[in-house]
Amino acid sequence: MYATYLWQESSEDDRTDSLMMLQEYVGSVSVYKEQIDIEIAGMFLTYWSNKFLSDWQEQKDLRFSQSPKQFAQRRSRLVDEGHKIYALSQKVFQFARTTSLSKLSPGARQNLSSGFYRVVDVLFRLHKYNEAIEYCDHFMNEPSNVSFANKRRWILSFKNKPRPLPPQ
Repeated sequence: MYATYLWQESSEDDRTDSLMMLQEYVGSVSVYKEQIDIEIAGMFLTYWSNKFLSDWQEQKDLRFSQSPKQFAQRRSRLVDEGHKIYALSQKVFQFARTTSLSKLSPGARQNLSSGFYRVVDVLFRLHKYNEAIEYCDHFMNEPSNVSFANKRRWILSFKNKPRPLPPQ
């Protein structure tokens, strides 16, 4: 509850404290099987992904005001962070594959589905289309208040398009 309160306060320091608090808890879980663990992991994935996506957009907005070296360094840090989000999502996904969302408490169900909905956006930024589609395929068949089918169609519309080469 306190991590949620801090996140809602919206200051950078409060959000950082919220993420650190959730990360500490999630880092102490070796196997996801308890509903509270899933609920908190889903919350952490949501908040962490939201921060990543915000930082990613900020990086895009600042790309012309940074030196190429600064841009590359910040981009590299963001990509590393995205891969860490993916690694955690894989750990939590092991649980999601074996349990129907309908068997979870409303809080765990909501946080898990919203967490993976945001992780799909992170994976899209990392060009991990197949992994994002795998998550969408799994959660499309589960009761949820978010549309993984729409997200899947959106990813497929980009997946086969050639990516432009980075500037030289």
